[in-house]
Amino acid sequence: MTELVSEPGPPTWEADDLRHLLVQGRERGRYLLTAGEGALLERMLALAGPVFAVYANLTGRVERPHDARGLPDAVTAALFEAGLVDKLVPVRALAASSTVPELRDGCRRLGLPVSGAKADLVARLTPHRGWWAGDWFRVRHRGLLRRLEQWAQLEAWPDRKGALLERLGRIRWATYPLTSGTALFPDRRALLQWEAAQRATEPQDALRAWSAGHAAAPGRMSLVAVLAERVRVGAEAAERSGDLAGALALYAGWPGRRAEVAFREARVREGSGDLAGASKVLRAGLADAHGAEVTALVRAGRRLARALGSSFPPAPPSTPLVLRTIHLPAAPPSGPRPRWGAGDVVEAAVVRWLANLGRTAFHGESGPWRTVVSLLLADLYFLPLPGVLPVARLDRPLDLGTPQFAVRRQGELEARCGELAISGAPALLEAALERWRGIRLAGVDPSVPESVLRGLAAAVPASGWEHLVRWRAAGRSFRGLPDLVVLPGPEVTLPDAHPRRLGAGLCAAELKGPTDTLRDHQADWLAALVQLGVTAELWEVRAPRRDSAPRAE
Repeated sequence: MTELVSEPGPPTWEADDLRHLLVQGRERGRYLLTAGEGALLERMLALAGPVFAVYANLTGRVERPHDARGLPDAVTAALFEAGLVDKLVPVRALAASSTVPELRDGCRRLGLPVSGAKADLVARLTPHRGWWAGDWFRVRHRGLLRRLEQWAQLEAWPDRKGALLERLGRIRWATYPLTSGTALFPDRRALLQWEAAQRATEPQDALRAWSAGHAAAPGRMSLVAVLAERVRVGAEAAERSGDLAGALALYAGWPGRRAEVAFREARVREGSGDLAGASKVLRAGLADAHGAEVTALVRAGRRLARALGSSFPPAPPSTPLVLRTIHLPAAPPSGPRPRWGAGDVVEAAVVRWLANLGRTAFHGESGPWRTVVSLLLADLYFLPLPGVLPVARLDRPLDLGTPQFAVRRQGELEARCGELAISGAPALLEAALERWRGIRLAGVDPSVPESVLRGLAAAVPASGWEHLVRWRAAGRSFRGLPDLVVLPGPEVTLPDAHPRRLGAGLCAAELKGPTDTLRDHQADWLAALVQLGVTAELWEVRAPRRDSAPRAE
């Protein structure tokens, strides 16, 4: 147990962090605690000096039994007296947390075989007692600690690492005044319902909790996205197993936007023979669909309409895609994806090929675009609005990603768009890089070189950046942006390609090998970029005609 008191750095770090979390959790959620929980919390806060430092270290570790040997007797006595630890350690937990040499020593004490892997030794010793050495104990009341940390950090799965990494210089967080106005739950019953929703791993339970509103909570405590993903995964698993009724029950009960699941629900209904019901679901989904969702719903709806002899609303006019075919030498297959040139995946192979032709390209998909937009918006992240910055070490306000972000900052958003029109994106980006360099910001990908960001900012018209900034502020996703950003450079002729001429300006390219197909959200982004004044193309990568196309293993 000596490792508990020999961590690097000042021993007060963990203690200071835990005390802050306990005090903040008490201030925010005192009214949700029972009298017994309140008394336990006061006992925790009454600990001091080495006792509290050891307690902070113990509670910051993975839940497992601990050996009291090596700890001062006064420390363990104080923790036992406060009722914060006890010796009720399950034998299986004790065996699982022991090392293989310790398990073998225990087997020898009982005259049991010492051969086998750790799992064999654990199974062999679990039915027995008295085989261990040491004075083992466990930390009690972890549920109360977890609650207090959740309330203090407004995080469903809180983690104390952020503060430690900041002190070690690994992470820099923005500094901002904390804002009030964030409420937790209306009463204890709502808290218990939320905690039950957090434990709802089965899709049916997750759907019931979400539909009943039990997922609602402030900030990053909200379980809506988590439960939605559990329901979606469960429904798709039911589809694959042939349980169409189970999948339909999950899709039909979906309380979010209908467009999010309308296509899948229609497929299930069509598979069960209900073509009219499938068409009705697709029509209903169009009411709140946007972007690529509209394309997918209309395509499926028109196909069903032909089978039913009926009609379906047409898709909005689309922008024709620019298609370029390029040929690269195929490499021997290695893994699930085709390989090209020197054995690279398609993105790396095309980047290398363009570099040899004198053009710089970066494979980042949404990363470069989202990073520029997030830097242009970063000044709006930390405005002192009620309830959006209630805790320290946030990389975003709590309402980023929702329509409320734009609504609550309408004046500042309009001013930023006006600055874009006057000063241009390059000047604003340069100022943002100077101000926010090294600070963790939501949407900023630190792996994207600043040269790529500058080249991208200069190559896209200010009106295009204004549209993207508004898109991000409204909470829309950047998923599906093209694979490559080909930065401006000399006009080049691409060997064994059609068309062969690559202009001198910026080009956003979505790459597709022989086994890939263009998805709706990718086509939607290509069309959107063209409308914003960006050259955006679909590049189909093929092996030269004299070679056979590479195949995945």
